[in-house]
Amino acid sequence: MRLKDQVAIVTGAGRGIGVAIAKGLAREGAAVVVNYSRSATEAAEVVRDIHGAGGIAVAVQADVKELADHDRLVSAALGRFVSATIICVPRGLRHRPIYGRALPQDPLAAAAPGFPTPSPDREPAPVKPARAES
Repeated sequence: MRLKDQVAIVTGAGRGIGVAIAKGLAREGAAVVVNYSRSATEAAEVVRDIHGAGGIAVAVQADVKELADHDRLVSAALGRFVSATIICVPRGLRHRPIYGRALPQDPLAAAAPGFPTPSPDREPAPVKPARAES
């Protein structure tokens, strides 16, 4: 479990390669935020599969093509897991123009200033217990 005590936000994790990435990260011990835009049923199935294999996962709806949804995705992840150490954007959103301009290299970090960015010279913070859902 190389990724124990880490949290991964995986965009597009309800379908396609995002499913494989989310499940792979969970198999390696990461808690996974399964992001989806329109595939709620599929995302719920991914979460069930991860839970069934003994992993930790939560589904969060956000259309990451919309900058306004970036904050909601990151806030939901941080509200549930308190910290996050991995962001995986398998569809290469930085190449897709939005509102007539290209996204920055790291769209989620740019949309959520202050989001903790892992540094190679320090150990990632351990995952804090999930907050109770109301």
